[in-house]
Amino acid sequence: MRLIGDKYQVGEVLSDKDAELVKKYAFQPNQVKTLADAQPDNWTVTGSNSNTAFNAFMSGTVYVGLNLWENNFRADLTTYVQKGTPTHYQNSIQLKAYGLVGAGGTKIGKTAEFEVSSGWTPKSI
Repeated sequence: MRLIGDKYQVGEVLSDKDAELVKKYAFQPNQVKTLADAQPDNWTVTGSNSNTAFNAFMSGTVYVGLNLWENNFRADLTTYVQKGTPTHYQNSIQLKAYGLVGAGGTKIGKTAEFEVSSGWTPKSI
């Protein structure tokens, strides 16, 4: 999915092969017909990585609220360093959305792309 998302700009129509993969594997939001039908979705995310100098993991929640008039995307992430003393870190969560685009809305394309990131770098005094 990441490779497909990186190939296209927002508003661009996907190839037939890529559109089939998106239809088969992409997250499908609730069918929203009115503003009252909108249901937010939350996911718990975790990740970890280590090398000879550092061992760290992150966890948090990603929120996506899709409806007819407004879309919301945010993340609350915390990084825990278990080994080492980093000089900085960066977390990011990406959302790439697909839907109907083009004349008459008959083709599947990339409709939105969002990224939420946060990091820390110490300040020199």
